[in-house]
Amino acid sequence: MKTYAFLNKDEKDTLRAIDDSIEHWKRLASGKTKPGEGILAKDCALCQKFIANECAGCPVSNYTGQSDCCGSPHRDCHDDWCYHGKTSKQFRASSETMLEFLTEVRNDFLAIAKEKK
Repeated sequence: MKTYAFLNKDEKDTLRAIDDSIEHWKRLASGKTKPGEGILAKDCALCQKFIANECAGCPVSNYTGQSDCCGSPHRDCHDDWCYHGKTSKQFRASSETMLEFLTEVRNDFLAIAKEKK
């Protein structure tokens, strides 16, 4: 990972969780998931870090202004997984959208952190 000198330790941990989530959605979009990997909170590094506190501080929540990934493409991914299956073109397309969204969230997180310094 690139060194971001302007980030404190907690921000670096959050950036690592964003990057892990991006890698997770890359696997979902490509259809090359780990055994048992899905779209639930247990599979998301950001959820593991922030869900216990009702998403407070989560970069996705900060970006959308909502908790539980509301306002993100996650609902479409969930619906496509449930109605069309995890190998469907619909799910892969919505996973690509989620991946693009998380990249925007990452860029926003870094811009805000840098601006605060």
